[in-house]
Amino acid sequence: MIRRALSFSFQLCFFAAFWGVFSSPVWAAEKSISVAAYRAQLQQAQRRLLQLEARPPRKIAPILKALTKDQIIKRSDGQTQTASGDEFKNLISQTNANASREQTRRIRESIALRQSELEAWSRSTYEPADAQAIMRQLESSGQIRVAPTWIQQKQADVRNWFKQRWNDLIKWLGGLFPSGKVGKLPSVDPEWIRAIFTLTVLALLAAIGFLVWRAVGGKIGRNRKKQGAFAFSPEDAELLSLPPDELRARAMRFAEAGDFREALRHLYISLLLNFDARGVWRYDARRTNWEHIAALQTEAGKGTLVAPLSDITRRFDRVRYGNATCGQSDWTQFERDVSVLEASPLAGSTAP
Repeated sequence: MIRRALSFSFQLCFFAAFWGVFSSPVWAAEKSISVAAYRAQLQQAQRRLLQLEARPPRKIAPILKALTKDQIIKRSDGQTQTASGDEFKNLISQTNANASREQTRRIRESIALRQSELEAWSRSTYEPADAQAIMRQLESSGQIRVAPTWIQQKQADVRNWFKQRWNDLIKWLGGLFPSGKVGKLPSVDPEWIRAIFTLTVLALLAAIGFLVWRAVGGKIGRNRKKQGAFAFSPEDAELLSLPPDELRARAMRFAEAGDFREALRHLYISLLLNFDARGVWRYDARRTNWEHIAALQTEAGKGTLVAPLSDITRRFDRVRYGNATCGQSDWTQFERDVSVLEASPLAGSTAP
């Protein structure tokens, strides 16, 4: 009798435990709500938040409490979507007990955005997509590529070829040296050690020599090349191949456009070439402008050109190489002085 009672009690406990497990919320199917029900929740929250914007206190936690739970929304065609409540949990934690009007407005706009997304989802229809067909269509239309192009394939083949040749070279070099056996050191020819040491020393000396040349020799070479007001820049040297009349015409066009720096540059080079054409000097681009002016002092009858030409050159250097400003008045004075110098009798003498 006692044994039957114990057996019945055990069966009753097992049945109770079984029923508790399968009737717990973990195993129960999650409930879903309709689109209309969730829309009503969102609209009610918006209305209450709109009322809070007008006057404090603005306690938003009771309003958002219903939206903080994760809910499954079921559409009319049976499709479901989970509406997470994490966003509203974060809003509650980030907002003080008494929210400001701006915070209340932003929360209401966030709810309105979720409602618009809900409406868009509720109006859409679900159609299963054939991923394979979509990929084939995109590939055939040229929108995507699933294989390398011809040039990419050739580049990969070339890289693989070089990689294979490099591996073959490493194996060949490894075969030149005897491999040692276990417990026995390999024997190496001393001539190989001397050759490798010699090549290493020569490479090191070459590297040191190159660095010394870059630090000393290259610097000396650069110092020999005159810069700034003592020599033309490459852009100015290119203008020496143009006729003086064309340079003057360009200068006038630059002046009309308001670019007085370029106008001054073209007019000055036009003056230098004009002097060459009239025989005042033989202009040599390898010599500086100041060297040409100094040479005029030694020529009979041309010394009076030194002072005005030096003044014009000095103003050109300040603008071109010293980055001095050149306005309308500066250009007008410069153009007038160049015209007066070109019209002087000494500047118009014939070549000897």
